[in-house]
Amino acid sequence: MLIISPIALMIAISHTLNKLATDSEIIVMNAPPSPFPAVPSFPLCHLGSGNHGCLHCCYLAALTGMRRLSNGMPKITADWLANILQPGRFAQLVSNHAIRIRERQPAAYLSAFRR
Repeated sequence: MLIISPIALMIAISHTLNKLATDSEIIVMNAPPSPFPAVPSFPLCHLGSGNHGCLHCCYLAALTGMRRLSNGMPKITADWLANILQPGRFAQLVSNHAIRIRERQPAAYLSAFRR
């Protein structure tokens, strides 16, 4: 969307102005009480650039959120494992596979996930 929308807007405006020129509508638009034919395209360009800016901000916000999520994922995984795996008990994480831990040392489960 970020790449295609400005190009599509430019193509749409140039196609419209070309169609107006081939149908001789620009001659009517250039009559004394009417403004220059490109003037109606200016609000459309401003609307398109505003839309482009909003999409760009949403894209940057999504990148920031994904980065924060990927940085916090090891801690979430470690907390989940610490709550599921209890010392001295068997835990079935997937079918036909069980896991048991003998003991848990303080904060040892986080060292495996730190980079």
